[in-house]
Amino acid sequence: MSHLRATTCARPIIAISCDVVTPDASRPERLRTVSNMTYQDAVIAAGGLPLLMSPDVALIAGYLQLADGVLLTGGDDIDVSQMGLALHSRAKVMHPRRQQFELALLDALKVGYAEHADAALPVLGVCLGMQLMAVHSGGPSVLIQHLPDEPGISSECAAAHTLDNRHEIAQTNGAARHKFAAAPVASWHHQAIRNQASLGELVVTAASADGVVEAIEHPYRPFYLGVQWHPERTADPELGLGVIRRLVAAAAKGRVAQ
Repeated sequence: MSHLRATTCARPIIAISCDVVTPDASRPERLRTVSNMTYQDAVIAAGGLPLLMSPDVALIAGYLQLADGVLLTGGDDIDVSQMGLALHSRAKVMHPRRQQFELALLDALKVGYAEHADAALPVLGVCLGMQLMAVHSGGPSVLIQHLPDEPGISSECAAAHTLDNRHEIAQTNGAARHKFAAAPVASWHHQAIRNQASLGELVVTAASADGVVEAIEHPYRPFYLGVQWHPERTADPELGLGVIRRLVAAAAKGRVAQ
């Protein structure tokens, strides 16, 4: 931890990924980074200080030197065609600059953990963020590109995971580091992680009643958690703001230990 951080900011700094959008396709020079205020508000309410990351790979080392924790936010779909798989016709892919940045960020976080396990930055992935964590660890084949196409998932079940509809999640792994009581959450996604897929170093720890994966984690990293729902928009205090509080608390603990 730098002297500057220690003396100017009492709150742990949470680096937040941003979306990349072009409001007018005919004016590509007007490319913008966008961050939903709900993420920032949740981090602030949880006691953290939001740091928005511009998606430039060359800046990753600087962000990780400043940050006490990382929040990977929701967004559009992963472009698996860049990883050797055919892209589903219903996929709406994120901007390539964002995808390149966040996968490189996950690379850097993995190297940081390998080199300094006890000082690894806490990481929380939300919705797309969780999917990126899973694909980064297990490869693109772990991704269900469109839920209604998945055997055993009806169109009605898939619809329950969109438009911030509330559905209940439950713990599926008794050995999980991050415990969640059964409660309703808000979701908005048409892609998901295959329940029986190998996620590399990650494990599934929670699911909804229809079998959709709702949480994954690294069993050995101090705090490396992905949730499919949107805690920043979930009303339940433990599965909503409580999830962001866990990230901020882990970031504060790591900051004190440095």
